[in-house]
Amino acid sequence: MVDNTQIDRARGSLVAWDMYDPFHQRVISQIFEDHDAGRVVTPLTLRSAMKFDPAIEIVGEGYLVSLARAAPALPNVPDYCRIIAEWRLKRDAFEACRMVQDAILSPGYSVANALQPIVEIFDAAAAASEPADRSQSAGDAADRMFRELEEASIADRSVACPTGVDALDEIIGGLFPENLIIVAGRPGMGKSILGGKFALEAARAGFFADWYSLEMSGKECAARVICDVDFDRAIEKGARGLAYNRLSHHRRGRSLTDAEWQRAMEARQELGSLPIHITDRDRLTMAQIAGLARARAARSEHGRRRVIIIDHLGLIDPSDRYRGRKVDELSEITKSAKQLAKSLKCPVVLLSQLSRDVEKRDDKHPGLADLRDSGSIEQDADVVLFPFRPEYYAKQAIRNARSTEQKATAEFNANRDRNLIEIDVAKNRHGPTDMVSAWVEIRSSVIRNSAPGEKSSGPQAAIDFGVPEIRG
Repeated sequence: MVDNTQIDRARGSLVAWDMYDPFHQRVISQIFEDHDAGRVVTPLTLRSAMKFDPAIEIVGEGYLVSLARAAPALPNVPDYCRIIAEWRLKRDAFEACRMVQDAILSPGYSVANALQPIVEIFDAAAAASEPADRSQSAGDAADRMFRELEEASIADRSVACPTGVDALDEIIGGLFPENLIIVAGRPGMGKSILGGKFALEAARAGFFADWYSLEMSGKECAARVICDVDFDRAIEKGARGLAYNRLSHHRRGRSLTDAEWQRAMEARQELGSLPIHITDRDRLTMAQIAGLARARAARSEHGRRRVIIIDHLGLIDPSDRYRGRKVDELSEITKSAKQLAKSLKCPVVLLSQLSRDVEKRDDKHPGLADLRDSGSIEQDADVVLFPFRPEYYAKQAIRNARSTEQKATAEFNANRDRNLIEIDVAKNRHGPTDMVSAWVEIRSSVIRNSAPGEKSSGPQAAIDFGVPEIRG
């Protein structure tokens, strides 16, 4: 109120809710609102704007003038604001401790859920400890970029993690640190295969693949990766790749042959040397996933070179704060996933189911509007990928055909699109959007740039990730 030029300085480290008294919260909010509207803020203009506030009758109309007269030294405004924000954190921490104590003593309350308020306060305190003014000149930002590129070049590696699909890497440049990558599709479209591919390629590139599977068991995830590792070697020997369902459920149905068993064990040997960690617990909240990921990062020699894969969004347990409000639940999850990517400076890949509305259309290709229940999924994501297998719907059309002509057309489409997976880059915060194609073998749970024995029709190796080829 004394010097309006200080308002912008104050906003760098203060929000209205940092004030303890509700009336002071409304005063700060009104000051910011008037300043944003280009109005001069003085005790008189503020009193006029707040004349209907019930607290004015209690404190008196001269209270705002007395606040202005008691203003501290103006050069120290940012420091005073940080002190106020720090006291707000202390109050919140005290309240969180009380909530945790009450929750732990309540019957049927898990310790993990009880401790969640503490985790949230920790994240808020960590964010508040960073400098309020993180601005930098464009030149300084460019210097930082070149330093990171130079360090990556010296280490013969990219700052991004390869996806294993060359055409996709050319569009998005790989999986970049601090990015949230959403992989969304209907069941049967290849989401989990793509997630497993990302984990395997990350590990081969020297990244730690931190894989959270809330849907599949650990042995099912391992079976997918073993099938992928084995596939190329099997093709070279003129054999078929291992069947994922026979490997993951070995005692159900026909067993593996001796040769297949030997190949699976050889793939297991390579898998054992790769830094892939699978967590297959169910009913995890994002706070629990973040806590596990941070603990793993703290004791890992891989430092920041890691990729987190979560399968999938719909199975993440919401916190008690938003439970029952679907839009708020999803918003909390995606924002927490993005915060995790930024705090650990690594890419987070979050798999997601699409709504059933896709099935009601003639064109089954999904779009951003099909993301379930909340616009926050699209808003928080840096990259959105829609895997799509046209063969899946062509086979449905064969089963549902009512005439010989319809069946013949559906069979033609199924043969044409056999093993085709399209990956629609529907959102790319850092570059273009496009559709890329790859070869998929559902039986062996593998994705390749092209069919075995064929050369990829797209541009090749535009990005050098500095990763030597691994052969068995």
